[in-house]
Amino acid sequence: MNAGSLVDIPLAGMMVWLAWRAQAGPEPIGAALCFIVLGLLTILAWLRLGAPDVAIAEAAVGTGLTGVLLLEALAAPRPERPGRSTGVPAARRLLAVAALAGGAVLVAVLLRLPETSGLHAAVRERLPATGVSSPVTGVLLAFRAYDTLLEIGVLALAVAAGWGLAGEAPRPRPMSRDPVLDAFARRIVPLGVLVAGYLWWAGGSRPGGAFQAGTVLGVAWVILILTGLEEGPSPTRWHGRALVVGGFALFLAIGLAGPAMAGALLAFPSEWSVNLILLIEAALTISIAACLASLVALLMAAGEPGAGAGG
Repeated sequence: MNAGSLVDIPLAGMMVWLAWRAQAGPEPIGAALCFIVLGLLTILAWLRLGAPDVAIAEAAVGTGLTGVLLLEALAAPRPERPGRSTGVPAARRLLAVAALAGGAVLVAVLLRLPETSGLHAAVRERLPATGVSSPVTGVLLAFRAYDTLLEIGVLALAVAAGWGLAGEAPRPRPMSRDPVLDAFARRIVPLGVLVAGYLWWAGGSRPGGAFQAGTVLGVAWVILILTGLEEGPSPTRWHGRALVVGGFALFLAIGLAGPAMAGALLAFPSEWSVNLILLIEAALTISIAACLASLVALLMAAGEPGAGAGG
C-alpha cells in the first residue's frame, strides 16, 4: 500500500457513508449538511484524480450553489403533514439497492477495460493549432465544439422552458434581511467576480474556462438574489433574454462563419483562434451565470405560496 492509498481509501469510505446518510437521514437539516460535506470531499477526490477543472466546478455548483439552495429551502416555512412516517420508505430502499447494483456493474466494467493511453497523445499533438495550451479548453472549444454548443443550447432552452411555464409567477422571496448577511454578500460577491474573471482568462493555459468561471459568477449572482440585493434575469426585459442566449448566439454565429474563415463548421482560422476562443468563453461565462441565476430564481418563485403558471 502506497502513501496515496492511505488518503484515497478513507476518502472513498467517507464519501460512501455521507452519500448514504444524505439520502437516508431522518432529519432534513442533517441530510443537507451531509450533502454539503460530501461535496467538499468530492472536490478532494477530483483533485486526487488530477482533474482540477472538474474540482472547481464541483466547488461552485455541487457544494456552493446546491448547498445554498438546500439551506434556503429548509429555511422556508412548510406546512406540517400529520401522520407522516419518519421511517425510510420502501421506494427509497429499492432506489438505494438499485444504485448499489448499478455501481457494482460500473466498477466491474471499469476493471475489465483494456489498458490504453486514451487520446492524450493525439490531443497534445494537435493542441498548438488551437492557440491555447490547456487541453481541456482545446477539447471543449475546438475538438468537440459541437458538444459544447449543444450543451449551452440545452441550458438556454431549460431557462426558456422555465420562463414559459412560470407565466406570471411572483418574484422569488429573498431570505430575511440581515445586516451580517448583507455585509457578507457585499464583500464576497466582488471577490467572486474577480475569481470568475481569473478563471476565464486562465482557461487558455491552465485549469479554468467558461464553465468554471460561469458557475462561480452564477453563485455570486445567486447570493445577491437570496439576499434581495439583486434579481435574476427577467424574461420581460430584452437584456435579461440577451444575457441568457448571448453566449449560445455568439458561439453559433462564429461557428457558422467557420466555412468561410477556416473551411469547416465550428472551425477557427489559426491566426485568430486564441482570440475567438477567448471571446466565445467570455460570452459563455456570462450566459452560464445568467442561466444559473434564472433557474434559481424560478425555483425560488415556484416555492412561493400561490405560485403557479399564469394565463
